[in-house]
This record gives sequence, structure tokens and C-alpha cells, in this order.
Amino acid sequence: MPAIRHTPFKLLQAALVLCFLGTPSAEAHILRCGSYLLRGVGIGATRYDAKTVAALAALDANLPTLVVIDGLSSGGGYADRARKLFPGIQVIHVQTARRIAPGLLDSFNPKAYDVNLVFSIKKLGHLAQLLERFKNAGLRVVSGTETSPKVQALLTNALGLPGTSLQNVDALTNKYLAAKAVSPYVKTILGETFSNPTEAWEWAKSQNFQFPIMVKPVDAAGSFGVTACKSKDAFFEAFALLRRENPLGLRSHSMLVQPYFSPEEFTEYAIDVVVDPETGITLADVLEYKKKEEDGKVSYLTTRLVHLQVGSPFYEACLEFATGVAKGLAVRDGVLHIEAFVRKGSSPPEMYFIEAGARPAGGGLPPFVRACGGNDMISLHLYSLFDRAKYLELIKTPVRFQSHGVQIALLGPTQSGIALGIPNKEEFKNHIPAFHSHSLHIQPGKWLGPGKDLFEFPGVIFAVGSLAEVDASEQAVRAWEADNFYQLRKPTLVERLRRRLKL
Repeated sequence: MPAIRHTPFKLLQAALVLCFLGTPSAEAHILRCGSYLLRGVGIGATRYDAKTVAALAALDANLPTLVVIDGLSSGGGYADRARKLFPGIQVIHVQTARRIAPGLLDSFNPKAYDVNLVFSIKKLGHLAQLLERFKNAGLRVVSGTETSPKVQALLTNALGLPGTSLQNVDALTNKYLAAKAVSPYVKTILGETFSNPTEAWEWAKSQNFQFPIMVKPVDAAGSFGVTACKSKDAFFEAFALLRRENPLGLRSHSMLVQPYFSPEEFTEYAIDVVVDPETGITLADVLEYKKKEEDGKVSYLTTRLVHLQVGSPFYEACLEFATGVAKGLAVRDGVLHIEAFVRKGSSPPEMYFIEAGARPAGGGLPPFVRACGGNDMISLHLYSLFDRAKYLELIKTPVRFQSHGVQIALLGPTQSGIALGIPNKEEFKNHIPAFHSHSLHIQPGKWLGPGKDLFEFPGVIFAVGSLAEVDASEQAVRAWEADNFYQLRKPTLVERLRRRLKL
């Protein structure tokens, strides 16, 4: 039987018939047919559709305009914060994938933007052309989350705006390449990248690595896939995540192998900075991480705001370190969320580069920093872009905070089950001395179990207050978790099957 040829004419006929059905599937088919026809005659393959062009054309070229690439996770705060600080601003959202990854979907608010469009590298030139008319009144482009720095660099470069050089653009989404890029300027951790676990194991042995050995996807986030391997079997099992889609919608094609830095010897910090082409690096905040390792999996416990003294040895070390990282990654204008190990008791501080993201800190940290009375990295960045006088005034007295604060990660129940409900806000206030807010992933009727990483855990609680109140809050959360915080029921056979089949 000869193959059926779906000619453009036949597809159009089918589309017209389905048009009268008025069903969602019919509409989807019509769109597919339309795309096929356009590709077939070579029209619009590298241009945005008429609806997107019209939406951008409807915006006022005389108003300042902010373009947010993937306004997800904390990066979603760019739009809301910009509108609060600059009421006349226009905000455009650029989505870097046809489908927003499930791990980030809940954080996307399309109503926060004047226009939403889906990016394609083939359409980069046309997008730059459409945005060109906004430059006279002030056009700036920012990265929202881990998926966006490379596109942000490409777009700012195409528009001739300050941003990130394309010199090391691939390093913005690859831990291994990032470490290589910054190694002339800061200390890095010995490491190599592999897609073959046998080759990786032979290399680790040649370096005389002792267990545990760290294995992590080169482009993951939120501790996803980060494994402290305590045996050869565990080492090979860690490579099972290769080419699997992570919660960001990315697939790692290689794993980074490194020696283990023990929390007994090193403290992990995040250094959040604004990079400005005129003033250089400004510290927005420094955060201290406390993590745990259980069965090889590394997960967060707390993230504490560090109260720094300007000019102190640690402040100067953080500033110098961030300057080196920005230079290595060729970031001239933007933000950096940098993670580093610091050897305990070292003077001057002995710092080692872990990774850096050319986007805001995730997990709701910028508004948390703002709640402590400081100028968070998103606010500082927006001032640097749209109100230079205010920015220059603010950076005269950086990292000043009125309160202490801690983000406490919920660890989850010891046994898995189906959530019956979640505590109300009054219960949180009654149980936690300095309770400020929370971001929960718990939903009644949904499966709940022990936390694994920042994408698969019950959520976080923010406490803001005095140092004593913050300390007491952390203890209160752990006591509540051990008591009756989680209300669960046993899953049914059907629910267990659905989970196993990932339905």
C-alpha cells in the first residue's frame, strides 16, 4: 500500500472541516496545518507571528521598557518590583521554551506582563528588530532564572545593549565551563566532566579521590542530582540522571566529578551581587547555607542572611571574589548569584568557586532579603537600569539590614502519604516566633514524602526578627515537623500505581 502524502492542500482541507467542530483538538490541528503551510512556502520561518508583532507594536515606544527572559522562580519578581518602583514602565516577557518546565510553572504570572512571547533562536534577529524602537526611551533585558542567561546575552548583544559578552556565553549554563572561565581569577575545585561513567571512575581513581566523591549534572539547579558517592556502585548510579529531564526542563549530557568538600572543614555561602558597567560590583547580600547529606543526597536545611561589616576581611574577600567571577564570565551588566566554599578559620578567607548563575537567587530569596530591611539584588539591579541617581545613592551604604533572617527548608514527613491539609497562617504565627511568610508545595490530596531537593520537598518558611527570635524559629519548625505538622493518610492502591507510573 503506497504511503499517504499529506500535501499542503489536503491538510488545509482537513483543517477547514475540523474548523467547524470548534473543539480544542480541532483548533490545535488548524494551528499545526497553518505552521506547515507557512514552512512549505518559506514564509515566516524566522519571524514572529502577526499577533505577537501587533502586541509589541501596540506598546508605547516613549516609555521605559523592561524585557524579562523567563520570569520564573524569584525572577518573576522583576515585573512586580519594576511596576512598583517605576509606575510608567512596560514589561515584556520572553519565554525560552515552548513549554515552561513543570518545576517552574507555578511561579509564572502571565498577567504581570504587557506582552508574552515564545523565543526561538531562529527568530533572534526579528525579535531584536521589533524591540529596537524601545531603545530611545530606555530598554533593558534581564535574566529571570537558570534557563535564561544565554538568551539574555544573545539578545542584549543583538540589540547593542550592555550585558554579557558572548565570549564565555556557554559557561553561563554549564558548571564545568564556568569553573574553567573563572579559574584565572579565583580558586576553583578540581573537577572534570564525563558522559561515560567508566571513564569518570578511572579518572577519579587517577586523582586519588577518596569517598565520598561528588557527582553532579553540569547544568542542574536546586541540588537536583547532586550526589556524594560513598561507593563505586553509588558512583555509577549517579550517572543514571544523564539525559533525563530535570525540573528546569533541561537535560544534562555530562556529569561533573569533584572531590568532596566536608562541612566540617568548609562553610558554603551565596554571594549575590549587581554588576554595573560604571561602578563595578556591589554586594547585595551574602547568605550562609546549611545543608545535610543523607544516603548520598545533598539537600538544604537553612539559608541565613549574613550581617556584614563594610570593609571587614570577609566583606572584602566576598567583593574581590565576585569581581573575579564577573570578569571570568565576562558579565559587565546584570546580576550574579555565586556559591562558594570558605575554609573555616582561614584568614584571610580561603574561598573556592562552586558555581555562579547570571540571574537572581532562587527560592524567594530577594524578597526575603528585602523583608530584612536591605536592598535586594532585584531592586538594586532595577535602580541601576532605570534610576541611576537612586542607585548611586544606595550603593554608598551596601549590605545594611535592620533584621536577621533565615529561610528554613521543610524536611518532609519520615513516611510518605497523601496530604490531608496544611496549617493555616495563624498556626504558623503561633508556632514560629519570628514567622514572616512561607512558600509551600503541599496540596491536600497530593502525595507527600521526605524532601529530596529544592524541587521535591514541602516548601520553605521565612523567619525575620532578632537573632534570638530567628534561632528560636528554626528550632520551632523542626519540633513542629517532628510532632504534627504533616497530616497524612495512607495512599490507596490506585494512588500508588499512579505514582509509580508517574501519571
